[in-house]
Amino acid sequence: YLLKRWIKHFGIVERADLEHESVFIPVVVAAPEPASAHPVLIEVGLSNGRSLTLSSELSDAQIRRFITL
Repeated sequence: YLLKRWIKHFGIVERADLEHESVFIPVVVAAPEPASAHPVLIEVGLSNGRSLTLSSELSDAQIRRFITL
């Protein structure tokens, strides 16, 4: 029912097409990619226009310390 309402609301198909039987398409959900074994560089843009490039290995506390300097 909800899908039919969205279709009508967004005008995806004509109203006459909504009376036909619904068709479901199979979907496969893939497993997420494993986390990188190597550290990743993260660039943080600061409000003063400067940017920091930090390692993903840093803790939240270490990152906060860099940002407040």
